[in-house]
Amino acid sequence: MADTDKNEGQADQTKTEGNACQRKCCPAPSLKNPEVLGFMWDRIGATVLFITILTVLPGLTVLARREGGCYKYDCPYANDDDDDLCDYMGGDRERGRWYCKVEAVRHPQDKLCAKDPDCKVYGLSPSSTIPFVATVSGLCCAVLMPLVGAFVDHSPKRWEALVATAALLIAANALQISLGPRTWFAAGLIQATVGAGSYMAHQACLFAYIPEMVSDPSEVPSVTGVLKAWESLAIILYLVIVGAGVGPLFTREGPSGEVDLARVGQVVAVLVGAPLMALGMFRYLGRRPALQELPEGRSIWTIGFYRVAATVKTLRTEFRTLGCFYFGQLRVRPHNGASAARTLICTQATPSGRARTPPLYP
Repeated sequence: MADTDKNEGQADQTKTEGNACQRKCCPAPSLKNPEVLGFMWDRIGATVLFITILTVLPGLTVLARREGGCYKYDCPYANDDDDDLCDYMGGDRERGRWYCKVEAVRHPQDKLCAKDPDCKVYGLSPSSTIPFVATVSGLCCAVLMPLVGAFVDHSPKRWEALVATAALLIAANALQISLGPRTWFAAGLIQATVGAGSYMAHQACLFAYIPEMVSDPSEVPSVTGVLKAWESLAIILYLVIVGAGVGPLFTREGPSGEVDLARVGQVVAVLVGAPLMALGMFRYLGRRPALQELPEGRSIWTIGFYRVAATVKTLRTEFRTLGCFYFGQLRVRPHNGASAARTLICTQATPSGRARTPPLYP
């Protein structure tokens, strides 16, 4: 039974002195329960891994545009400050914008990549790469989260699920280090499915620890507030290190530099985020019993979807305005509709009234 909760002895302590850094930089509950530190380390590490989407998506877009026959017009016959000559030599083209060439020849009357119906890659416009990734990730999370929420509620294997989803998230980021002309589409699918799904599932498992880490619910804001500050700092440091630190040392000029930056960003994220998550999970966070007993006659594979259906029924009968808002998002903007469906499903409440999944940020 010692394996059931490796921090039980530490968590029972009512007072812990802690070092000076912990007293100044960490929330007060961490002095009573070291699992709060594990929660913070894990969350910060996952944030670093997830925020790489800011560098990966531009690189994916560049590679998609190139495979679709697009090029970035850089006005080769004019200096950077000579707009008049650029306009004269470029015809209908503008500096810095992407155009679709006819066959293998560039022409002054080439159409914008986003507006040329002949410019397609895998049946989609290259400019729709980011909306495509967002839509697929939203739908995957919407399907996955009822299963994860039910597993967290009714299974004693929460810690194991935490470790498994962390391993998937790290593996997804590591695979994207090989981003290139031959692998960009697979990397995009990995980011949209395995990356987004494992991140959301991991957060569902992690945030289930919050009610058990503090004895007084009023202490929760102090934990999440300090955590948010550290998350913001981690994101800023990542962008500074990748964008202005090691990134320029390994990237080329022009659009190819965005692809190089995506690779460098993934290397930095894996080297930093993976150890932080491992520290939080293996040193501080412990195993937990099931939060609730599984209702008689229900399966752990279907109860999550049953609760989502009950939520939809409540929206239809008692909160019609909110239900119309979600439906309108789905009809008007499909990628926003996927996010709306994901939000609705991920925040479906348990019988105890607690949402099983935190808001999607960063």
